[in-house]
Amino acid sequence: MTIPFTILYNGQERSLADWGIDDLDYEWQNLAPHYVTFTCAGRAIDAANIFPYGATVEVWQDRTVTAGVFSGGTRWFYGRVEPWDL
Repeated sequence: MTIPFTILYNGQERSLADWGIDDLDYEWQNLAPHYVTFTCAGRAIDAANIFPYGATVEVWQDRTVTAGVFSGGTRWFYGRVEPWDL
């Protein structure tokens, strides 16, 4: 099965839905930092962060999963979690 997007964090790779993420947006400008933002509808505003500040995450596109093992696809984004506004 091919999954459109997955996130790899702390050795765990899951689909966006499995992380509780509803949508993903990628923003970039030439010669400037690139940003990935997402929303988690239905989470309490005071719930713990999914990914802690300073953590490194990878977003993968078009990964194939067989028996729980992800392979193939393209690394779409690699970066650190930055502070966010409520």
